[in-house]
Amino acid sequence: MLDIIKDALMTPPIEGVTINTVLFMTPSFRSFLFGLIIIIFSSSAAFFIIKRFGIKRAVRKALLIAFFSVGLVYAVQADIGWSKWLISDLNNYGRSTGEKTLAMEGPLYEFSANVKNVLSDSNYELYSSLSVPSLRMEYFLLPSRKKEAAEFIVILVDRDAVFDPYAGILRRGEQTIENLEPVYQYTHDAYVLRKR
Repeated sequence: MLDIIKDALMTPPIEGVTINTVLFMTPSFRSFLFGLIIIIFSSSAAFFIIKRFGIKRAVRKALLIAFFSVGLVYAVQADIGWSKWLISDLNNYGRSTGEKTLAMEGPLYEFSANVKNVLSDSNYELYSSLSVPSLRMEYFLLPSRKKEAAEFIVILVDRDAVFDPYAGILRRGEQTIENLEPVYQYTHDAYVLRKR
């Protein structure tokens, strides 16, 4: 019996990157909570019936006590799980948000951080063939905004973009943009250009 209660109250191991991937309510814990509801409800109802509250009032009070008590037990269990996840997260990724994001996003975050320094809150155009990384990049570059006809052009793995650094021309499909100068280059397909 003690092993069943111990198993029900143990939090599962932390195996996720975000708190959304952590499962706090195991089937054994759920069964434990239902059993606890039944025990607390039965004993409370019996107590109030013995105290001559009447069956209807006794059931109402017993339900309130049972669900409130189980809610407190679940809240304590969830807080223990949250604390364990937080400690695990700090151990895996370091103490700052930047260190954690760098570990999770890798080169994209590093490139975005450098581009953010280059932009210094100016608006930019973003060309990319990748939908999710470009959205992440927009998020990392806030408060700078992606706009048409901005001073800076950020290229992030765009299959259509070809930049000629000697002529200062960017060709992207049938679109041609002239009078550009390279400002920052991370890799051959991730760089920043500025309009002259």
